[in-house]
Amino acid sequence: MTASCDVGAFYAGLVSHGLIIPTGIKGGYGRGAAFEDILRGFNDLVSRVAAPDGAEELMFPPILPRALIEQVGYMDNFPQLAGSVHSFFGDDAQARELSARVHAGERWDDLLAITEVMLTPAACYPVYPTFSGLLPHGGRLVTVMNWVYRHEPSDEPTRLQAFRMREFIRVGKLAPVISLEQPTALCSFNWHQDHFSSKFGIRNADESVAHTACLGFGLERVTLALLKTHGFEPQTWPEDVRAQLWP
Repeated sequence: MTASCDVGAFYAGLVSHGLIIPTGIKGGYGRGAAFEDILRGFNDLVSRVAAPDGAEELMFPPILPRALIEQVGYMDNFPQLAGSVHSFFGDDAQARELSARVHAGERWDDLLAITEVMLTPAACYPVYPTFSGLLPHGGRLVTVMNWVYRHEPSDEPTRLQAFRMREFIRVGKLAPVISLEQPTALCSFNWHQDHFSSKFGIRNADESVAHTACLGFGLERVTLALLKTHGFEPQTWPEDVRAQLWP
């Protein structure tokens, strides 16, 4: 989204056309049928373009072991974005106290305790432990499409707390890649070198330490960019754009 965009007008247009549904949560709106149709169309386009690469498709839940989040250093770098899962472990008396506080409009979070899981902050994170050990010749290529969470509430419609990432994760012997900055990042390419492979014992077939990299598309951001560029009614979009999304 460009700096000249009227964020309020864009958001209002998305709502009035039924593309997004307000929920009272900043960065946590619902998606309408037309929004999802565009998102699926783009994701399918990515799949068709990438099909010759033969990526292995995996799916994971939107939670990760807390130990993994700590192991990869996320809390050292992005603690402000993390989502920790807490639950109630108390007895009957504490349950009654919790209920009473809720009905009285009082704070009750101190009656919850930390669990062993956290919300997934990056779609690629659950993949790296699966690479542990000796890789086949040529390495591995995996693709995932997962929900992720980042505590970054905002009224700006492209900055979401919960969104979907489509990622391709490559592990093997790699070369450096330089990516260009965008006003609004729609995708990212990250070359991790041995950051993950050293933590999870990932080795190439020749026993050398492997490198990892991931390419990720923010599916909601791509969808919003298409809506901002071509308008709120997909049926009026240019035919060449529609042909790519809905062949």
